[in-house]
Order: sequence, then C-alpha cells, then structure tokens
Amino acid sequence: MPTRTQPSPTRGRSLAVSLARAALVAVVVCAVLPAVLGAQVRIPDEALPDNGELQRVLAKGHELESQHRWGEALAHYEHALR
Repeated sequence: MPTRTQPSPTRGRSLAVSLARAALVAVVVCAVLPAVLGAQVRIPDEALPDNGELQRVLAKGHELESQHRWGEALAHYEHALR
C-alpha cells in the first residue's frame, strides 16, 4: 500500500495567514469605500456666480446685438468678464 504524505504544517499556516490578510483587506475596503464614494464637496455660496447679474449682462448684450451694435456688444461682454 502506498504511503500518503502529510501536508506540511508550515504550508497550512501560510495559507491561513494569506486568507486572514485577504479577509482583513476586504473588510477595510468595504468599510472605507462607501465613505470615500459618498463624500461631497460643498461650494460656498459666495463662490457661486450671481445669476441675476449674469442675466442682466446677457440681456444687455442681446439688446446691443439686436441693434447691430456689434462692437459695443463685444466691449460689453469683455467688460463683464473682467
């Protein structure tokens, strides 16, 4: 009858350690990933453009364009960008 070789105790421990490390990494990733993906950035209100002012600039520019005052419209838009 052939003899069976016993698995090395060292190999069994290294496999267990590898599985434990993989499980630890999986737990850390599952714990951290939702927090990272769910993070939101809040832009302060003072950093956002004033939509009322933008509408006034566009309305005035449109008025100048409709009167074929192209140079004045261009100057108006350029001034507004500054």
